[in-house]
Amino acid sequence: MIEVWYDTRHQFKAIVGDGFLFITVLGILEVVYLILNGMPYPADRKHFLESTHFWGAYSVLIILIVDLVMKILLSITRPK
Repeated sequence: MIEVWYDTRHQFKAIVGDGFLFITVLGILEVVYLILNGMPYPADRKHFLESTHFWGAYSVLIILIVDLVMKILLSITRPK
């Protein structure tokens, strides 16, 4: 059992680390969204802010997925 953990430790750390980072960034974006949603802005400005919020979350997700894949590939190809 310990040998299995030793073999997959780097992949597990990459997955958990990137997952925690994504949840943190998503939480910050959600708090900012709730703050902006409570402000008395016109509907067209709120639509612009909501689309900016969506694309911000989407770009963070893409960056973290690429980072996760690179970390996993590097840990697989790393000599033991």
